[in-house]
Amino acid sequence: MTLGTGQQIKLTVCGSGVLRVYAAAATDESVPFLSRCRACGHPRLQVGYSRERLVRKLVAGVQIDAYCLACDCIWPITARERAWVARGLAGLRSACGR
Repeated sequence: MTLGTGQQIKLTVCGSGVLRVYAAAATDESVPFLSRCRACGHPRLQVGYSRERLVRKLVAGVQIDAYCLACDCIWPITARERAWVARGLAGLRSACGR
C-alpha cells in the first residue's frame, strides 16, 4: 500500500480474528486510515471514525486517537498522519461532490 507521501508500507494481517474485529468496527460511514502503532511500530488500520467526526476533530485541532488491537494500545496520531487524513478527506469530498 502507498501512503500519501509515496511511502510504501506492508500490511500484515495477524489472523482472521483481526479481520472480523475490524469488519465489525467498520460502518458504512467509517473512513479508514492508517496510523503506525507506537508500541510495535506496525501500521494499523483505523476504522472507528466517520468523515464528519474526522473533519470536526481536524478543524477544532482536537486529538485523533488510533488503536492497535495486537498491543491493546491507544495513541494520538502524528501531525504527518493528520495531514494524510486531511488530504484523504479532501479527495473523498471532491470525488463524492460533498
